Amino acid sequence: MTDTPNHGYNRPKKGATDWHLALNENFENIDADIEIRGTEADKSDYKPKQGAKYEATDSGAVYYGNGDTWVLADRKVESMNAGRVSAGELLKAGESSTAVVAPSVSSAFDSIQGALDQGFDDIILAEEITEGNILLERDNISITGYGSGTFSVINDPQDGNPVFHTGDNRVAHITLEGLKVVGGNDSGPAIYTNRDGFQDESGAVNWEVYNCRFRAGPIVMNGPRNTLRNVTCASFHTTPITIPWNKQYTYQTTAALCMTGATFAIVGGTYSNKAGSEYANEAAYISTGSGSITGGVTFTNVGGSGGGNRDILFNGTSRLLVGPCSYESSKEYNMQFGLTQSTGTGCNHAVILGASMNEREQGKPDEGFAVIKVENAIDDVTFMNPLNDIIFEIEEVDSSPKAHVTVWGGNKVRARGNLPHTVTHINPQSQSGGFQIGGDDEAPQTQTYFQVHKSEPNFYQTGAMALADGTNWDPDNDGNAEIVIWNGSKWVEMVDLEASI
Repeated sequence: MTDTPNHGYNRPKKGATDWHLALNENFENIDADIEIRGTEADKSDYKPKQGAKYEATDSGAVYYGNGDTWVLADRKVESMNAGRVSAGELLKAGESSTAVVAPSVSSAFDSIQGALDQGFDDIILAEEITEGNILLERDNISITGYGSGTFSVINDPQDGNPVFHTGDNRVAHITLEGLKVVGGNDSGPAIYTNRDGFQDESGAVNWEVYNCRFRAGPIVMNGPRNTLRNVTCASFHTTPITIPWNKQYTYQTTAALCMTGATFAIVGGTYSNKAGSEYANEAAYISTGSGSITGGVTFTNVGGSGGGNRDILFNGTSRLLVGPCSYESSKEYNMQFGLTQSTGTGCNHAVILGASMNEREQGKPDEGFAVIKVENAIDDVTFMNPLNDIIFEIEEVDSSPKAHVTVWGGNKVRARGNLPHTVTHINPQSQSGGFQIGGDDEAPQTQTYFQVHKSEPNFYQTGAMALADGTNWDPDNDGNAEIVIWNGSKWVEMVDLEASI
C-alpha cells in the first residue's frame, strides 16, 4: 500500500489481502480530518475527536477537538471580513487592544465597563445594552457603536449617575462614535467630565464626540480642545447640573449642553432642552475661551417655562467665532450674554455670523424682533449680517457701559437699557449707495469720529477726509483744527474748528 503524502491515507493495491481494513482506517481518519461546519448551538451534536475542526457558521468562531471538548482556536490573522464577530477580543490577546461588547454572545463582553476594566482601549459596542456610570480613567480610549442601523443603543438605567464620566481624573484623547443614549427624566448627564473643584479643574482634554445621539441627560464637558461633530442632544433630565464658575459662584441649569474650559469646536448638530423644569433656562450654556460653533447647529429651549428663558447663554466667554446657526425657541430671548450675579464679562472678542433667530410672535411686545439680553458687560462683539431685526436689552446695573457691540447688516437694530449708544449699527445696503452709519431712525445713537492727525496722512485719494490738529499739522496755517478733504491735488478746508486740538 502507498500513503497519500498530505494526510497519510492508505491506498490498498489491487488484490491485496484484507484491503477493507485499510479503507476502514481511512474512514476513521477522514471523520476527524474533514472540517465540520454548523451553528454555535449545534456544536454539541458532534464528537470533539482529537484534531477535529469545527467552524461556527453564525459567529465565524473556529474550534478544535481535544478528545473531550471543543476548544476555541487562538489564531492570528492579518485581516478579517465577517458579517458578525462574536468574540470578546478581536484578534489575538496581547497583540490587539480591541474588544467587542455584545451581551447576547457568551464569548463577548457583557458591558463596556467590563472591557475597560480588562484593559481594552478600543471597544466596539455591537448590540443594544443597558449600562451607566461608565468610568473613563485612562487616555486614548475609543468606544464605537456598530449595531443594526446607524447607532448602537445604550439605555441609561436612570439612577442619576452619568452614562460616561471621568471621576476625578484628567483624561485626554477620548473618542465616542456611533452611540445613541436613551433615558428620561431621571437620567444623569450623558457625558460628565467636570472634576471636583472649580472651572479650571478640567477633566476632558482633546475629546471627540462624533455622530452620536443623546436622548437622556446633558453633555457636560469641561476642558480644552474638545470637539462635538454631528451630535444631537435632546435633554429630558429634570435634576439641575451645578456648573462651577469661581470660588464664590456656581450656576444650576438643565441645559442640554454645558461647555466650559477653552478651545472647543461644535460642528453640526442640535441641542434642545425638553425638561420643562424651573432650571430649564437655556438649551446651551457656553463658558469657554477660544472656540467655534458652526456648520448647521441648532439651539432650541423648547422646555423653558417662566421668565428669563433663552436658547443659548454665553457666560464668561472670549475669542469666539459663531458661524451661521439657528436659535429657534422664540422664548423670552434667543441669546443672553452674562449673568448679573457672576463676575467678569459676559463675552468679549466674538464674531457671530448670519444668526437666524425666531422673532417675537404677532401681538406680543417687540413683535417681529429677535431679542438679545445683555446682563453683564460684553466687549468687542460683532454681529455680521443677522437674518432678523434685533433688540439688545441691556441690563442697567451701574453707570459703566455694558455693551460694546457692532451690528453689520441691513436689518433694524434697537437698544434699550444702560447706555445704548455703545451699540453701533452699520448698514452697507443703504439706498443712497454708501454706508449708513447708525442704521435707521429707530437705531441706537452711534457716534462717528474722525481720527486726529498730527501729520499729513498718506491716503491721497479724491474725496478722502481727515481731521488736522491745527498745531502739528495745519494745512491753512491759521492755528485752528479743521476737517479737510483731498481735492485731487491738495488738502482743502471743509470746516474750521476755531481752535487747535
